[in-house]
Amino acid sequence: DLSDWHGNMSLWSVENGELVGRTTGLKENEFLATDLAAGDFRLKLEVDLVGNRGNSGIQFRSEQLPDGLVKGYQADVGIGWWGKLYEEHGRALLWKKSGESFVKPGWNTYEIEAKGSKIRTWINGNLCVDLEDTGGARRGVFALQLHSGGSTEVRFRNFELTLDWRIAQGGNSGIKYLVLEDRDAAIGHEYQIIDDERHPDAKVGPKRQTSAFYDVLAATKPPARPAGQFNQARIVVRGTMV
Repeated sequence: DLSDWHGNMSLWSVENGELVGRTTGLKENEFLATDLAAGDFRLKLEVDLVGNRGNSGIQFRSEQLPDGLVKGYQADVGIGWWGKLYEEHGRALLWKKSGESFVKPGWNTYEIEAKGSKIRTWINGNLCVDLEDTGGARRGVFALQLHSGGSTEVRFRNFELTLDWRIAQGGNSGIKYLVLEDRDAAIGHEYQIIDDERHPDAKVGPKRQTSAFYDVLAATKPPARPAGQFNQARIVVRGTMV
């Protein structure tokens, strides 16, 4: 389901739990963007650029522009571009060393880590980008790209997001994912973030306390750090398994 994403939906679909971008050719780049924004994080996913034809990329700490384009960091995917770091609608190529030698036919594991001004990426466990970039954005959304040019099919699956968070005293928040927006509210999975000690909703029970699958499953190992201190969340989606 792509109801929590924005882009040209004639180019994007979900098939067997995989997020698929497919085109016979484009005059300009197209993007599938989400409203999920992050500052410091680690993202791990698998990507298959079918036949290693065409070009794609993973946008992060990015900004959605009014015309449907996206500005920001991009971990590149494609012949001659695998493992490089590009700033879309910005400073262009930031890391020119290729990670092509680490790529194998079919599915490849891509990892992106952003901490402060430090950007690092890996392909199949091999370090590609290792950049200190004080001029880049420190926060922004995630998006996926289909590059202009000829026929391209790219597939993404098995997303794993790790990030640090903290909640103010008395606060109540959460991380929504796999969201449906065909109702008055955004209905979907929620990783609960709440001040367990002070917020009344947490007193309802463990299914509404920190790191629970909200109102469904209680956390087996709740965070040890109280409100005002950082905890780390890790959300893994593998097909239909969470």
